[in-house]
Amino acid sequence: MDTGWKAPSTEGEIWNNWANAENVYVDDGNYATAAGSKTQDYATFAFGLPAGAIIRGIEFYLKGFKEQVGDTTFPVQLSWDSGINKTVAKNIVVSGGNIEAANTIGASDDRWGHEWIVSETSDVNFWVGIDTNGAVGEDFDINHIQVKIYYQTCSSSSSSSSSFSSSSSSFSSSSFSSSSSSYSSSSFSSSSSSISA
Repeated sequence: MDTGWKAPSTEGEIWNNWANAENVYVDDGNYATAAGSKTQDYATFAFGLPAGAIIRGIEFYLKGFKEQVGDTTFPVQLSWDSGINKTVAKNIVVSGGNIEAANTIGASDDRWGHEWIVSETSDVNFWVGIDTNGAVGEDFDINHIQVKIYYQTCSSSSSSSSSFSSSSSSFSSSSFSSSSSSYSSSSFSSSSSSISA
């Protein structure tokens, strides 16, 4: 299971250095911009994970470009406590030459080096930090970012337990019935022999 792609709706909790940073909320051709090496953070993704879900992986998506020729990478970090503690950065590719492209990092089985629990993905706690990591004279245009969380629920375990319980009950009932039949048959046969004698 997964949450589907979720965009943020707040920004600048700790890092707030891009111009028009809110423009990444929607994929609409309006851009957040940054020059050189500038950091920006985002939060409030409204994942809505069910209680008790087991988080298996997290994926990050960014759509944008560098205005100058040559691809580059942005280091991206996640946090489970509003940016106080962060994962080790992963680098996402950003295309150069004014060619917009969408790229992702992370995967359905990649937890970014942290064992997540549901409360850490809440709007209060989950945080994404991005660094354009550029040189002087490099300009960046970011159209849209999103995050997807992969998870599983415990319903499959409950189902297995229920099946096992049902199977055990059937087996016990069948065994008891079989034993009773054998006992009754044996007793009747013995009694008949005594009378005949």
